[in-house]
Amino acid sequence: MVIEDIEVNILIVDDRPENLFSLKSIIENPGRNVICAESGNEALKLVLKHEFCLIITDVQMPEMDGFEMVEILRMNPKMKKIPIIFATAISKEEKFIHQGYSEGAVDYMFKPLDATIVSAKVDVFVTIYRQNKLVEKQNKELLVLNENKNKFLGMAAHDIRNPLVVIQQYAKIILEDSKELDSDISKYAETISAVSGFIHDMVEELLDITKIESGEFVVKKEAVNIHDIIKDSVKMNSIFSERKNIKILTEVASELTMVRLDSNKINQVLNNLISNAIKYSENDKKVIIKVNKIEDHIKVDVIDQGKGIREDELDNLFKPFKTTSTVGTAGEKSTGLGLLIVKKIVEAHGGEMCVVSVLNSGSVFSFILPLGDEDNSNSEEVKKIQVVSGRILEKYTSGNPKILICEDDAVLVFLIKRVIESAGVSALYAGNGKEGLDTLKENPEIEYVFTDINMPVMGGFELSSEIKKKELPIKVYATTGYVTDEIIDECKSFGMLDCIEKPVSKIQLERILDC
Repeated sequence: MVIEDIEVNILIVDDRPENLFSLKSIIENPGRNVICAESGNEALKLVLKHEFCLIITDVQMPEMDGFEMVEILRMNPKMKKIPIIFATAISKEEKFIHQGYSEGAVDYMFKPLDATIVSAKVDVFVTIYRQNKLVEKQNKELLVLNENKNKFLGMAAHDIRNPLVVIQQYAKIILEDSKELDSDISKYAETISAVSGFIHDMVEELLDITKIESGEFVVKKEAVNIHDIIKDSVKMNSIFSERKNIKILTEVASELTMVRLDSNKINQVLNNLISNAIKYSENDKKVIIKVNKIEDHIKVDVIDQGKGIREDELDNLFKPFKTTSTVGTAGEKSTGLGLLIVKKIVEAHGGEMCVVSVLNSGSVFSFILPLGDEDNSNSEEVKKIQVVSGRILEKYTSGNPKILICEDDAVLVFLIKRVIESAGVSALYAGNGKEGLDTLKENPEIEYVFTDINMPVMGGFELSSEIKKKELPIKVYATTGYVTDEIIDECKSFGMLDCIEKPVSKIQLERILDC
């Protein structure tokens, strides 16, 4: 769009028609629609109908003078930004000029009007208006492009994620059986696992970034046990720490129990910080997690004895796709997105991130969160919240199967079976919701259903609705390739307890069956 093509409206107000005619002839040009009003009341009505880039008004008018008209205009928030020039033949005394500016005028012109000066001033305001309109249009177009980009990234990342998970899981299976394999094959499997793991992390982070940028990033606070969250995060990262013989130690203030936060997102923060601490630490070191209460805030420190970060690179830590010269001690890579997401999550909780690092000595990554509505009482409800033991209840490992898996993807069924069998759990399988209902009818002892959302014949939502309609005493969990808050809410609206990312892990299975 050419800036000159933007049409503008200019309002001129004067009780004398000859003055209106004279002024209009001076400022009228192609692309300018000059509208005349012979009174303040008429001008106010016109302002409600049109968008004006400039108002030029006489001061002395019957019924309502220019000062009164502008005072009324400024009461409306939408009209506050319209530039107004007073054109007057009254005294040039300072008190009148001051009154005009105090009422909201941007300029003053005295009659008889100088055509050259009037034309020059109007040109300036018309140009500014057109430039602002052009910027507004470009900003709207950029927003649309950004939204489309986020949608594309989200769709692409989601489509990439599912086959990537399959590659990753198969590599893990090969590694588990590597004792019986040729050493070269084992090395190939390690490489596949490491590379696919890095790409998987990047895809997950891209999905998080697209949610943040598109405004879909929502924090849902609820009362949770901070001790459980810390223990879950330590357990999740223990597999990585054990490879380097790194001990993860925790020091959680005993007076802290129930705090209000989004447990899934704070878990994400902790997992990132703990995994980074392990990544940048040498073998046989320690990672310490300290949690303390400071007045009405909770402070979490993740302390490592790693390589540290150069002072001039600290500012890069929370910028997108920025990395430092510090590399993982086992060659681990970084996407440059993780800490940005961590910072966004903490800030969305009303908290703040900070880091202290000494080169070749280690780093301390800390985040501080407001406690909100805390409850540190020793109520029965608090006593019921126990640390996840990781032990599958005996009734799920023997006797008749108590779990039904509904999944139409044969590859994923194979992976899920591996997880289920490694946990020692008995389960039945169905290829869609209809088969699932038939299986439930034949096996009334089933207590848990893990179901894919999208399946042929009957999907997970319809299956859950049927279970709810029949009032069956069954706990239903959805499984899908990518979990968002919106999907979780939709699952719960169909009677499901939660939504789990595919494939279900052993830790997730243990946590659900042990609760």
